[in-house]
Amino acid sequence: MPYLAAAGLALLVIATFWPALDNGFVSYDDDVYIVKNPQVRGGLTLAGVRWAFTTRTAANWHPLAWLSHMSDVSLFGVNPAGHHLAGVLIHTATALLALAVLRAMIGVLWPAVLAAALFAVHPLRVESVAWAAERKDLLAGLFALLALGAYLRYVRGPSPRRFLPVALALCAGLLSKPMAVTLPFVLLLLDWWPLGRLRFGPGAGARKSCYALVVEKVPLLLLSALFAVLALRVQSLGGATTALSPLTWGVRLANAAVSCARYLGSTFWPVRLSVFYPHPEGYWPPAATMVAVAVLAAVSLAAVGARRRAPALAVGWLWFLGMLVPVLGLVQVGAQAMADRYTYLPSLGIIVALVWGGRQLAPSRAAAGTAALLASLFCVALSPLTRHQVALWRDDRTLFGHALALDGGNWLAHLNYGASLSDEGRFAEAEPHYRAALRAQPDNARILNNLGVACSRLGRPEEAEELLRRALASDPRNPERHYTLGVALYEAGKSAEAGRSFADALRWDPNYRDALYNLGVLAGRDDRLQEAEQLYRRVLVVDPGMAGARARLGTTLLRLGKREEAVRQLREALRRDPGNEQVRKALAGIGDGL
Repeated sequence: MPYLAAAGLALLVIATFWPALDNGFVSYDDDVYIVKNPQVRGGLTLAGVRWAFTTRTAANWHPLAWLSHMSDVSLFGVNPAGHHLAGVLIHTATALLALAVLRAMIGVLWPAVLAAALFAVHPLRVESVAWAAERKDLLAGLFALLALGAYLRYVRGPSPRRFLPVALALCAGLLSKPMAVTLPFVLLLLDWWPLGRLRFGPGAGARKSCYALVVEKVPLLLLSALFAVLALRVQSLGGATTALSPLTWGVRLANAAVSCARYLGSTFWPVRLSVFYPHPEGYWPPAATMVAVAVLAAVSLAAVGARRRAPALAVGWLWFLGMLVPVLGLVQVGAQAMADRYTYLPSLGIIVALVWGGRQLAPSRAAAGTAALLASLFCVALSPLTRHQVALWRDDRTLFGHALALDGGNWLAHLNYGASLSDEGRFAEAEPHYRAALRAQPDNARILNNLGVACSRLGRPEEAEELLRRALASDPRNPERHYTLGVALYEAGKSAEAGRSFADALRWDPNYRDALYNLGVLAGRDDRLQEAEQLYRRVLVVDPGMAGARARLGTTLLRLGKREEAVRQLREALRRDPGNEQVRKALAGIGDGL
């Protein structure tokens, strides 16, 4: 029976998330993590492994997430269906682990099946599964549940040999995403219930038992503290903590309370979910804050009050709150007020509270059975909602159009919707979206940058330069800002200034591929052929698959009289880009038989 239940759960999860395989990549971080990342696009290599453990790209340090993306490229190339398939399978494995861990903790199969299904097919899981760049979320969840399973095994026979897998699994989770830093706190809760290792009562014995259990977890707490400090350091260096840095503690606490209440509400009524929830950047309306605080206080008091009769209620509620602490904006990372993906691990606490707390509070077996039936019907209703939510991640236009339909003032949705129009060359249609975003975020470098590019393409070079210089002033360490300004200057006929901007981009990122390439083009046009050759060679070190750079290198080598190597480079460029007629003509012109 357990195997049939596990098979049924796996089929339910795969069927629910299968539409993700029809989705493409979105411009919201998928470009940074996969599409435009030459290290990831190179697949799983030794050089890629070194890069994964040393890079601060995306203002994060999560090497296992990078290695996972590289593995996908090695298996599937840059085909989004393959990447989404991997995400669905990892989530399915996590759901099966949740089933195994919950059953091992509490010893009853069907409540564990129900709880795992509620966790796995809830619409709040969609962001973690359907968004390719959120692979880190899935990996952190998988390793966190492996750590819980290893801990249960350790509890049955405590020994250093059995404790080591707990620490290793926690470490792997933290190497995927620092969200797992509060997992040791969850282990202490489980010591209370259902493991029964933590007992409260008078006398030194109880206090010593509590102290001993905390001491037991010191290695895990130190590991979490180390990764928390490291994550904050990397995010700070990457600028991720500066987006809303002026927020006062009052604003942060109010948003934390409102976000917790909204997460709780979305668990029971998962509608109007969005890819991005803008931060109010000021106080929430007092009524909203007061209602949120009242709801949280009422649930907390009820959970504490029922701790003897229904300890699962208190444990699950504290699990939920404790695992949310790193993402409540007390240390603000990014510009969002909250995010659906942040509920991936915390939601298990709420589900434990509902399923086992409900069983413990039920006045009779019949009442418990009725509650289980209602929860099962709720789970059945969730699957089509989740499939619909998955389909919203099909492409940028669908995803951010939905976000704008929910909130016409969503500045990030305007920005990304405009970017999707710009990608199609529809700059006149994109401009109003950029201007709407800029009204909400007047100093946002990315909005200024995109609007500047649109103005450049629309034939307004002076306005474009002014906007791009404002973007650069807001984000002077970002090589992309220097590069984009360089492109606009070049298109305005200011080649010398453009070259300086490309060189400035390389000061901040010596391996910035497109800046190297464009400097090579400028050098070639000025007959600085040796310099152009070296620049194109540097491009190909960064991205060996860039056919355009290889073609340029070939023609530069021809001009330098290096015919044999030129032919090799041009042939390789044609192999990578068979439709390049210029390369064909160049080869034909030197008598290569084409």
